[in-house]
Amino acid sequence: MASENLDVGTTANDGTGDALRDAFIKIRKMFAELYGQTYSSDTQDLSGTALEIGQPLIAADAIDHDQLADRYTARVANITADGGGEEIDWSLGAIFKVTLTSDDTLNFSNYKKGQVIDMITDGAFTITLGTSSGTPAINQVGSGTYDNTTTNLIQVTCTDDDATPEFFYSVGTYSADTDPA
Repeated sequence: MASENLDVGTTANDGTGDALRDAFIKIRKMFAELYGQTYSSDTQDLSGTALEIGQPLIAADAIDHDQLADRYTARVANITADGGGEEIDWSLGAIFKVTLTSDDTLNFSNYKKGQVIDMITDGAFTITLGTSSGTPAINQVGSGTYDNTTTNLIQVTCTDDDATPEFFYSVGTYSADTDPA
């Protein structure tokens, strides 16, 4: 239901606004919708399960892993980085497998502040991290360095998603034969 406009007239008590009963019917309809009830007519009939004042809209522990969006749970199929400036679309998943066949730039898109992604990279080439738009600040944390002779796990956190996005990343290497994919 859309918000109902309460006509209050042009000046106090000028008789041009809603009648008091009509105004309260509009108010009751809007509150009924907010509390998950159905207002069937202008007769004060309400039906449905009412929310109690102070009851949370989402019960504690009501959201679990299966209900989260793909951006927090999905593993994206293998991305081949062949020198064309590959897009890493953060809305598609949380884990990206990237195979480098050439030096390449991995451009981030659809990132959200507070979101973290993992990129599993392999291939004897160099990568650069960037974004499709804006002038990002991309900062490394920790002492791990990218090693293009083995498989790397690069974890990236978006700390600001405005016109000047900011990311922090860390790098760790591991043996390619332990890769679960």
